[in-house]
Amino acid sequence: MMTAPSLAVDSLRKTFPVDHGEIIAVDSISFSVRPGETLAVVGESGSGKSTLARCIVRMTDPDTGRIVVAGNDIGPAAPRRSAREAYADIQMVFQDPHASLNPRMKIGAILDEPLRLHTRLNAAERRERVADLLRLVELPESIAHRLPRALSGGQRQRIGIARAIAVEPKVIILDEPTASLDVSTRRQILDLLSDLQNRTGMAYLLISHDLEAVQYMADRVMVMYLGRVVEEGPADAVLKDPRHPYTKALRDASPVAALTQPVREVRLTGETPKLIGDRKGCVLAGRCPMSQASCTEATPMLLTVASGHRAACHVINP
Repeated sequence: MMTAPSLAVDSLRKTFPVDHGEIIAVDSISFSVRPGETLAVVGESGSGKSTLARCIVRMTDPDTGRIVVAGNDIGPAAPRRSAREAYADIQMVFQDPHASLNPRMKIGAILDEPLRLHTRLNAAERRERVADLLRLVELPESIAHRLPRALSGGQRQRIGIARAIAVEPKVIILDEPTASLDVSTRRQILDLLSDLQNRTGMAYLLISHDLEAVQYMADRVMVMYLGRVVEEGPADAVLKDPRHPYTKALRDASPVAALTQPVREVRLTGETPKLIGDRKGCVLAGRCPMSQASCTEATPMLLTVASGHRAACHVINP
């Protein structure tokens, strides 16, 4: 029997009002992540990845949809009390470890804060848990007495991870967790995250534009473009044999692909459009060299192209 998802998102939608209409940042997206699994969400800047993440942890209120964490609904229609009780089960590691830590609080106090909010541990038990957290992220206990500015970027990101795992959540959202780090530190952080996941069985939602990190971490990949999912499936299938033109363009533009794929399969032309209001047809139609008449007339559906692998494209799914 398959285990229940740690995170299930159903028909999530988020719009932002602008002059003469609205921008649809997240367009009726559905997916799930199971315990011990990593789902990576990839796409260009402006594709809606970070808005999706912020909606899931309710830093941004979605318009409609369901968000179920460990069986508890924290979506916009859920009672506030039940949503608050479920927040301990979902935590977030941010892109900029410096900006995400209070510069006036010592590291020990930063790690103690979620324990005070979400557990019934007494002061002595919390101090012991803080020491355990520092050991888990491979930092000395003496760091508890320092301010964030005294730490390196890699150390600050380890503190961000320690804070996220402090209350033993079922789900962690990783929003570009290595983007601000140097190359050697990136691999250390990815190794740490993998080790913690193997120990705890947490589910990860990895938001990233770094396909090398995605290839290293992810079990499955979901590709977003202008708020829509255009392809999803097992990581190896999506990254090594992409079917959607947009995914092919992303793959071909990555530094990893440049070494093994010298000839680009797909070249997108023009700029990413600012779509307001009507979203008839495929959102990539204006940039796609494979575009045909049907691409501007009807919205393509996610259809199966291989086992567990789906793509939304009129050309490959006529």
